[in-house]
Amino acid sequence: MVSKAGIPALPTDDIIREKWMKVFYNIALNPLSAILKIRYGTLGRYEETKAVIKSMLQEAFEVAKAEGIRLKFTWEEYFDHLIKKQLPPTSEHKSSMLQDIEKHKKTEVEYMNGAIVRLGKVHGIETPVNETIVNIIKTLERMHGARSSDTSYHLKDGTFEEL
Repeated sequence: MVSKAGIPALPTDDIIREKWMKVFYNIALNPLSAILKIRYGTLGRYEETKAVIKSMLQEAFEVAKAEGIRLKFTWEEYFDHLIKKQLPPTSEHKSSMLQDIEKHKKTEVEYMNGAIVRLGKVHGIETPVNETIVNIIKTLERMHGARSSDTSYHLKDGTFEEL
């Protein structure tokens, strides 16, 4: 039905894994796009931004493995897939996080990078890059008049739940 509507869709045997794959894409691109005030395509042009993306993904993949997620890529393979396959068709996209900052709204950073940080703590995994990203985005929210949430969330069975 979705494919008939013109929306590309593929069946999966593991919806939780696929939700995590979507999280990897979002944590890698959304916050850096918002911090640097650039579209997705620019992130793939610079070694410095790619280095930050690699670090965020490495931390997130380690957390996902600790959560028992059956991943179909290593973080290195996913990074390559992201840069070569996923980024080009979305290169002109302006992230929702950047749009939220510009509109003085609270972002979804707590649901993405923040969840990686919290799950990392649960599993004893350090996530310094994701934690730094969360802190920078929260600072931007406050600087732009958005009220930061004190509510914490965690990822359980592929769904974010309030703690």
